[in-house]
Amino acid sequence: MGTALNRFGESNIRPDTYEDEFGMRHPANGEELEHSVAWSRDPRSEASRENHRGKGPRNFSRTDEHLREEVCEAFLMNPDLDPERIDVDVKDGVVTLKGHVRLRDDRWLAEDLARDISGVKDVVNLITRGKFDIGDDPGGLIKGVR
Repeated sequence: MGTALNRFGESNIRPDTYEDEFGMRHPANGEELEHSVAWSRDPRSEASRENHRGKGPRNFSRTDEHLREEVCEAFLMNPDLDPERIDVDVKDGVVTLKGHVRLRDDRWLAEDLARDISGVKDVVNLITRGKFDIGDDPGGLIKGVR
């Protein structure tokens, strides 16, 4: 018999690896190799692929209205944020948040939610933490909050 070939006709098989049922090479000794060094030169290997999540085609950008809708949707879906007194404006991909929130953490949460939207270039957070009148809180939730 001649040199062992894998299913791709490659004859330069490393002796310290084995081929699985999908044709991928793996270290035979069971040790994990450093993640910074791709041990497989096979372009089909997961180790050799870059992560392209969040990248769009050249010259692609979302419209300001679409970004505004995405930010408002993120606020709507987050159970920890009360966005009723927050205004969202978007111009050239820059989100501006204005208004008042009850807790300091809500200010940062709103900024983080807006910043996580794909296509947002920057977030200007002008939200202030303010006291509300008891009339603004029919459930009495903020009574005593300063």
